[in-house]
Amino acid sequence: MTLESSLGMWGSLPQEPSHDEREGSTGATMVSYEVTATVVATLTGEWEQFMCEHHIPALLATGCFKGATLARLGSGRYRTRYEAASRADLDRYLATHAARLRDEFTARFPAGIALEREVAEVLQVWDPSPR
Repeated sequence: MTLESSLGMWGSLPQEPSHDEREGSTGATMVSYEVTATVVATLTGEWEQFMCEHHIPALLATGCFKGATLARLGSGRYRTRYEAASRADLDRYLATHAARLRDEFTARFPAGIALEREVAEVLQVWDPSPR
């Protein structure tokens, strides 16, 4: 079975997005920077508060990201997604701000949290159509 035949009631695959649809205002492809955290049970409350009140606002204050989301994946597992308008913005964050913010994080949580980082090129964004 192909993807196209399995779509059924959902219709057809979206058309290849235009260059303008895929790109941010600077003409560069948007990038998603994701950090998945596995947090021991005794730290989840403190970690959530730190992320919401300090760490995420500090990353956004760098000016390198357009927005962020924090999601709970399950017991003790979280994903934070930061949206950068371009790879250049993410690279600027990594070169200029990441070491300081990671050091702050490690000083606050020296143990009990495992992190995984991923970078993804955003191919297309869907917004709901007005009805």
